[in-house]
Amino acid sequence: MDGIERSIDPPEPVEENIYRMSGEEKAKRGIAPLPHSLEQTIRALELDKVISQAIGPEVTAYLIRAKRAEVDAFNKSVTDWERQQYLDV
Repeated sequence: MDGIERSIDPPEPVEENIYRMSGEEKAKRGIAPLPHSLEQTIRALELDKVISQAIGPEVTAYLIRAKRAEVDAFNKSVTDWERQQYLDV
């Protein structure tokens, strides 16, 4: 609805494999990277007024709290990789 209300034209479709494009080519074509972590995704959601308005501020706040708790729980855990990397002798 935001795009319609603001009369935003969609960009041209990208038919090429963006994973094979250089960073310079992506920037030239206006292709921004997606978040690489849950923390970055949470931050992007906090800054995205369009999504917040679409799903409502209460749902947005709930999702942010829930995902921050998930990140905190993960950061307090020890993964199998860490056990193998640092504890196996």
